[in-house]
Amino acid sequence: MAADVDRRLGGGALRGRTLGRWSRAPRRSTVVRQKLSIESETILLNRVRTLARYLADASVVRQPRYRAWERRNVLAATRAGAVALIVILLVDAALMNAVAITALNLSLAAVAAIVLLAVKGRRGPRRNPTGAALLLGVLGLATALLPLGLIPEAGSIQIAYVPVVIVASALFIPWNTVRHATWTVICLATVLGFVISPFASGLDPRTVGDLLTITIDSILVSMAGHLVLQRQRRSMYLQRMQLRSLNELAGRQRQDLRAAADELREAARVDPLTGVANRLRLGEDLEIVAERTVERGAGAALMIDIDRFKDYNDSHGHIAGDQVLRRVAEALASNTRPMDRVYRFGGEEFVVLLPTATSLDALAVAERQRAAVVQLGIRTDRPGRSDPAEVVTISVGIAPLDGVSVTEPTAMVDEWLRAADAAMYQSKANGRNRVTVVQTETARDAVA
Repeated sequence: MAADVDRRLGGGALRGRTLGRWSRAPRRSTVVRQKLSIESETILLNRVRTLARYLADASVVRQPRYRAWERRNVLAATRAGAVALIVILLVDAALMNAVAITALNLSLAAVAAIVLLAVKGRRGPRRNPTGAALLLGVLGLATALLPLGLIPEAGSIQIAYVPVVIVASALFIPWNTVRHATWTVICLATVLGFVISPFASGLDPRTVGDLLTITIDSILVSMAGHLVLQRQRRSMYLQRMQLRSLNELAGRQRQDLRAAADELREAARVDPLTGVANRLRLGEDLEIVAERTVERGAGAALMIDIDRFKDYNDSHGHIAGDQVLRRVAEALASNTRPMDRVYRFGGEEFVVLLPTATSLDALAVAERQRAAVVQLGIRTDRPGRSDPAEVVTISVGIAPLDGVSVTEPTAMVDEWLRAADAAMYQSKANGRNRVTVVQTETARDAVA
């Protein structure tokens, strides 16, 4: 019996493949269920996103900024519609031979002109143009319906204007859904009023039926078109707001970057140890100060060097030496005029630029700075000093700008600093802790 079964199944190999296929079937069904579950979750997420996007678009209508944007668009559409209606009525009046039609078109054109002037004013319809837009739509319907009563034989032609007016209002006037529903009710009421009025007494029942059918179809089409365009307008508004937010963010970031660049530019021009301006800032300011002082005929430069700073640095260490540099720089900066600026020239040397200062002004500033450094009372404790209470002092050289004979700006700046440097070395040669104003002949001694 078993052999017969093996023979029918094609042997043991076939039986093994068949049993293996049956054993893999539950695993394949599990994979299919997992794929279906993932697809269902994806569809659900897409629907949730669509609903959230729709709710976000719907919430836009309640924003004051969107209402103002919508009002401006309705105002622009009303103006364009009034101009178009006036042109159509005037052209129709010129082409028509019937006196009644001509008089009617001219009357409606006059009313449309009044609406156009009203929406161009600063009050009334300009602030709320919806009423003007509705009135303009009624004028358009009147333009299509009244000639139908005056010339009944032109019914098929005049009826074609009715859907044009109703649908065009949905396409070109960007008002909200409530106002568009109001417009459709007005359209239906206007057509029904025309049908039961004496103007429609000459129309045959078939024309009246066609008019009502076309009106209802046009209202439905205009409502569908309005809903589609309204959603597109909301999406467009949201995109505009997003672009506006991105532009504002870019503007703020640009300001932050500009402020950061200014801070970096200032930081690059400040000596990190002492906090005063550095050599880079000195090079930029020298030319400016030189030009201004040439125009005003006054100005001075101070070259300042801390006396025996190398000895102090070797005795007390570099950390103590850095502290001395900071305290001296602070004393120099606190004893200058508001328009003056202190620079670290290099090592223990400082430069002070005094624009518009005379020789007497520069001498007064230099003496205040020299006395302020002495009052710091920083003991030198230098080996071999003659005074046990010796403190850190400075030697100052003053170079008035009017004493520089060179007129070319770059050469004048170099000569100016060389003169101040020579006067400073003269102070050191004369015993240090003193101020020297540059003379015509200055001797520079190699004194540390």
